[in-house]
Amino acid sequence: MTTLRVISNGYGEDAIAAQLIQAIGLDALDVQPIPLVGDGRSYVTLGLTPQLVQGVLPSGGFLRRFSDIFRDLRSGLLGQFLNQRRVLSTTHGAYQLVVGDVFALLMATWRTTMPTVFFPTAKSERAIPHYAVECQLIRANAQLVFPRDIETHQRFQSARVPSRFFGNPMFDGMASDAPKGDPPMVALLPGSRDEAVSNIRMMLTIVSKLTLESSFQFVFSLSNHIQLPELQAAVADLPWTVHEHATGIECTLSEPPLTVRGSYQFYDVLQSSSVVIGLAGTANEQAMHAQRQLISFIGMGPQSSRQRFREQHQLIDGVSPILIDSNDVDEIATQLSHCLNTHSFPWTPLSDHAQSSARYIAACLRQEFFI
Repeated sequence: MTTLRVISNGYGEDAIAAQLIQAIGLDALDVQPIPLVGDGRSYVTLGLTPQLVQGVLPSGGFLRRFSDIFRDLRSGLLGQFLNQRRVLSTTHGAYQLVVGDVFALLMATWRTTMPTVFFPTAKSERAIPHYAVECQLIRANAQLVFPRDIETHQRFQSARVPSRFFGNPMFDGMASDAPKGDPPMVALLPGSRDEAVSNIRMMLTIVSKLTLESSFQFVFSLSNHIQLPELQAAVADLPWTVHEHATGIECTLSEPPLTVRGSYQFYDVLQSSSVVIGLAGTANEQAMHAQRQLISFIGMGPQSSRQRFREQHQLIDGVSPILIDSNDVDEIATQLSHCLNTHSFPWTPLSDHAQSSARYIAACLRQEFFI
């Protein structure tokens, strides 16, 4: 059976790669997934065994400052890099898919002539344009490229990069039968990286300070790696208690009486919500694609920085996300209360925004690449 090597470098990138693998067909190829970041849980759900499992460094992959690089070096960046090189040098395939940034592409193609398809998810001409040298490197190392939006596709075409565009598979498979929240549901997205627990603490403090003129319900969408004992320890010094609930977890505050649920079913939370308070990466973009009002503020780590959100909010057409440019919980609570009290939040089911980009990409790969 033909072996397909799949390299990805991030939680969202793993999820996109998993969508593509499913569209191609698990029975068609022997798939070897190599996540350069994290545990590759998206691959495990497909019954695949990641060839590499690593922890997430403090920067979360967002190396914007020298201090980020320094912290990562102290936390084992060099060792992780050497381990990545070792695994990549000892795994082989007839073809490979690379999902992520140019660094991931260079890691995958170094000292190999393996035919390569590249999905550049980290950059978009809408927010973070590709440098000319990046276009040259992509053109030199990838036989086919599938960018995330039409503007990037046009940029690649002008730079003679072999680009095809069928939509962004990040938004495939967004489906749920959950009902619309009543009272209106506010989805809380703390992110999936190491900073998520700190963001949960911050969000709980903010929710307790809101002054609202009508009823809302608040629900966390939790990544699977965030479990009850970790949350209980994280809020031990706060006036919140955390305990198990039939659908996940429940955070309760005695005075004033307040309950915030936590669910591990992201699409159900997104389906039921009318507004999203998001400090996430991929999940924020999916919320914008679903035409949910997204409100962000400066969180507790590199994924939820001011620069990150300003770039992210440019990525999806037809939305008007709100950035509260503060990390002070009192100021955030004041501005967030105003937003919730004065805005209306129209709701549409996820089915209104369904797409199947991965299916068209897979058909293109079968026609042009898997020969």
